[in-house]
Amino acid sequence: MAENLAPEFIINDTIVESTFSVADLTIPLAILVIVLFIGGLLYYLIRNVMPMTPYIYANARIQARSSSMIDSREIQELASKKSLAEAVSALHSSEYGRRLEQVKDLNIASVHRAIEGHYHDAIAEMLDLSPDEMKKVIVALSRTEEAKVFKAVYRAKYMGTTQSEVQPFGKLEGSLLMQLQSAKSVADFKVILAGSFWEPVVKKEYRSLQEFEVEAEQHLYNSLLMTIENSKLVDKLAIAQIIVTRVDSQNILAVLKAMIRDEAPMLININTDLHKRLKRLSQAKDIDEVLRALKHTPYLEAMTKAAEQFKKDGNYYHFEIELGRFQQKTLVDEEIAHTLGPYPLVAYLIKKEYEMRNLFLATKTIQTKRKLEEEMII
Repeated sequence: MAENLAPEFIINDTIVESTFSVADLTIPLAILVIVLFIGGLLYYLIRNVMPMTPYIYANARIQARSSSMIDSREIQELASKKSLAEAVSALHSSEYGRRLEQVKDLNIASVHRAIEGHYHDAIAEMLDLSPDEMKKVIVALSRTEEAKVFKAVYRAKYMGTTQSEVQPFGKLEGSLLMQLQSAKSVADFKVILAGSFWEPVVKKEYRSLQEFEVEAEQHLYNSLLMTIENSKLVDKLAIAQIIVTRVDSQNILAVLKAMIRDEAPMLININTDLHKRLKRLSQAKDIDEVLRALKHTPYLEAMTKAAEQFKKDGNYYHFEIELGRFQQKTLVDEEIAHTLGPYPLVAYLIKKEYEMRNLFLATKTIQTKRKLEEEMII
């Protein structure tokens, strides 16, 4: 007979054998483990999966759209066409076809408006696909297009020149745009834009057009980053980094332009890691000093590569292209880690913006009868 290992207790001088055994804990422990497992699973789902569910359809649409984007090889093929009409015909089978079909007077300006119009359609589509929380970010991001209209109209009034045709966008369209275009001077903008997003910009006085444009950019990006920061988006840090990289790149280019012109740079004052180096960067006397100021930053490799080309031919555009490629690479690398959720919506629009830039470049190349080098494509 197996030995009874149950403990004994003395109660009122009587030895009583306990009926308790380790087996009695098995069921409660098993239940506790199951409850903890289910609780942990629910916590994971609520924290990590549930925020992604509103984006499932949007992410699927973006994946499908991305597969038909125009790559660098196709851009080069397009630029090799003998005429603008031939290039437009080649684009009819692409997503740009619907907009290009509406072009009646075929010229470089009308083609560019059609291409830009397609980008605006992409913004509208992402806005439509976005949950309410993400809509705020897409609206704030889309103001980069509204800013083009705003700066173009202001520039014409400031310089007293005839404004070139602009593509209306956002709030700057219809009667409001007509009022701005018919204003006698930029002073009238204070009244016309009262209560609008751009009111804080037009309320100030500017010593130069460049000062105005930097202030408009700063207002735009501050608002955009604040919108992202105040959101409850799971990917908001990664999304904010897209904007930070863009601002940093613009500031680096501003320093280079000022250095070439031998003038003080006007910079977008946004609190980024690079911003702490801007004082030293803005005091650089040559390209080598710029590179030393960018040491231990993510921009050094791209800038070093651009500097090598710049020293050969003196063309400033190498810096713009390499910084653009760096932004593209950073975007793609981050997208691998954020395939679901809100990040792909922003990434898609940034990539479409570069696609638009490359198409502008290809069509201009046809018009000028020059060869489009691959190194010029972002």
